[in-house]
Amino acid sequence: MTGKIAFIAANSRQKSHIEHLFEEQVSDGKVVVALPEVSDLVEETKKLIDTSDIRAIIARGGTYADLTNADISVPVLPLHIGGTDVLMALNDAKKAYKKVYLIIHKDIFFDYEAFKDVLSLNLACYTYRSVERLENIMNSLSPEPDAVIVGSGVCVHLARQKDFNFIDITVRDATYFSTYENALNLVEQTEENTRRANLMESVLYHVGNGVIITDPDGTIRLFNRKSQELLGLSAQTALGQNIKSIIPMKSLICYKGKNLAVHMSDFLLEPAKKQKIITLEDVTRLQKLEQDVRFKLSKKGLTAEYVFDDILTVEKNMKTIIAQAKKIAEFDGAVLIYGESGTGKELFAQSIHNGSSRSSGPFVAVNCAALNESLLESELFGYVAGAFTGARKEGKAGLFELAHNGTIFLDEINSMSPSLQSKILRVIEEKEVMRVGSDYVIPLDVRIIAACNRPLDDQVRAGLFRQDLFFRLNTFELHIPPLKDRRGDILFLFRHFLETYISRDDEKFHISGDFEDLLNSHSWWGNVRELKSVAYRYFAYGGDNENGKILKHTEEKVRLTDEEYHINLQELSKTVEMLVIDSLMDQGMSKTDIAALLGISRQALFTKIKNRKTDH
Repeated sequence: MTGKIAFIAANSRQKSHIEHLFEEQVSDGKVVVALPEVSDLVEETKKLIDTSDIRAIIARGGTYADLTNADISVPVLPLHIGGTDVLMALNDAKKAYKKVYLIIHKDIFFDYEAFKDVLSLNLACYTYRSVERLENIMNSLSPEPDAVIVGSGVCVHLARQKDFNFIDITVRDATYFSTYENALNLVEQTEENTRRANLMESVLYHVGNGVIITDPDGTIRLFNRKSQELLGLSAQTALGQNIKSIIPMKSLICYKGKNLAVHMSDFLLEPAKKQKIITLEDVTRLQKLEQDVRFKLSKKGLTAEYVFDDILTVEKNMKTIIAQAKKIAEFDGAVLIYGESGTGKELFAQSIHNGSSRSSGPFVAVNCAALNESLLESELFGYVAGAFTGARKEGKAGLFELAHNGTIFLDEINSMSPSLQSKILRVIEEKEVMRVGSDYVIPLDVRIIAACNRPLDDQVRAGLFRQDLFFRLNTFELHIPPLKDRRGDILFLFRHFLETYISRDDEKFHISGDFEDLLNSHSWWGNVRELKSVAYRYFAYGGDNENGKILKHTEEKVRLTDEEYHINLQELSKTVEMLVIDSLMDQGMSKTDIAALLGISRQALFTKIKNRKTDH
């Protein structure tokens, strides 16, 4: 403790006595003994506190009462005058005087009626609370040789001025010391509480969330810096207002364009004072933190490499499509990209992502035809620990989660099963995903870019693709033409690819007119991907196309187009299934056993057999 304890004496005799008792503490500067004028008691005490670094005041009787009723900035402790102290002073008066006037402050407890007869004194008792009352009492009395005033503090001071005989009610020395110890403990506890409060307030003012502390009735008592930032209010404006007049008490609110999560709970800042603490979190910030966590869960494949400048062309129609894609990138709707294999659908998807407001977010690509249904589901939606045999013990985040605040590219979406189509539709509509084996939904903000190599509306009409999902996906459409429809790009791209393989020290390759004709007349059913491979072979073989080892003539290569040859895998599956059922029935197996073997119900088996008969 660095401050001092001050004793406020009521008269010079008491001042001298205190200075004697606390001689060492006074010498060390730990104790100050003051004797202010009665008329300026409060003002002089305040001045003393400000100039002498006083941390607590000790006073007795009326002085204590006057200071506690004033606006004193430090604790004021009473130097108690007890009934024993009064009796000792009365006993001294009885020895020398015939008439005794006992004048004490009302805060001094003394049962006058109980001791009146025992003391055998000509005793008159007066009590006062104010100095004015005390002066009136003194003025009503006259000094007499055989009469004495018994009192303390200011009373003794006035008695001396009016030439009364007086006996001072003194406080026992033990009371002085015990009161001083109490003052030291109180100051130490007050300073510790202040340190804790300052630390708490400092922490609350610098935390990343908004923190508001209110009284039980909702009156705001603390309004930290983040709350001021989130709500656009100064602490000066908010303090003293009711919290309900500022924000509604809901778990999620939209306030001045910000989405804020609100949480309220009981809080005990001061002893025995139950308050409320309200925390405010910017949901946008939370989502950003969540995105960062999700982003770190995957070590690769979450970035888009290409931009629109990487799409090379000299064809007017391709430049028109690129301009269309750039416009699409400015908006956030789903995109459906049509194009044959090798035309650059993912190149466009990455460029749209990098040209959008989501460019700083992840880009996640998945080929829906490369995985079976169950594996694709676990990859897209993730799973919790123990969701299925072989699952990671810590679970796994799905690709939709990893794409949060970014873009997910679903290539060959036309190969997706009806069951997965339903789940994708739910993700789009609800903007949330649930991991396999979990009952907890995870909010999502993902842009979907899908791609397929044949018209998806044909599959909708054939009942192979959900109509509602189709209309969700084709908010924007892009049709990438095959290389055979952009002949101007063939030689342009061939030379570009060839130059990427040639170093500065290599001789430039000369492309003969015959080979150029061969390039221009080729069907390019592998599109740009095939052209890039041809350019690499041209570089590897030094331009020698002997026996067609770089590129054969178009007529020598047969391309099976969708129109020329198409296998309906769904119908093929049904046919094989019915052949298996027929074979099992021919072997004498019952329908119940066949249904169990196929993992379907008896009713489902009967339906399949009935539908087969109807089709025939």
